[in-house]
Amino acid sequence: MTQIQKLVRFLLGDFDSIVDEDPGRDRDGSLSRIQQAVTNQESNERLRKLIPVLQEYSPQFREFGTQLLARLNEKALSRALNFARAPPGVLAL
Repeated sequence: MTQIQKLVRFLLGDFDSIVDEDPGRDRDGSLSRIQQAVTNQESNERLRKLIPVLQEYSPQFREFGTQLLARLNEKALSRALNFARAPPGVLAL
């Protein structure tokens, strides 16, 4: 759900939301906090360089995002309807 929220904010033009707010947070233990902070800072710099391009194509990104979210909603609704139609005790796939 968090990734979908980030995608929606990004597609609405909130480009700063694509940058990690807490670079020192230890996610999986594979990198130390310092290494992770350096890696995130480098990633953030690359992302910030892309912001002008993203702003230029933001209408196309929004249109794509709208289509993507509509399709995801259709899939979720279809699955819910299939589940509701299934006889009790039978899993609908």
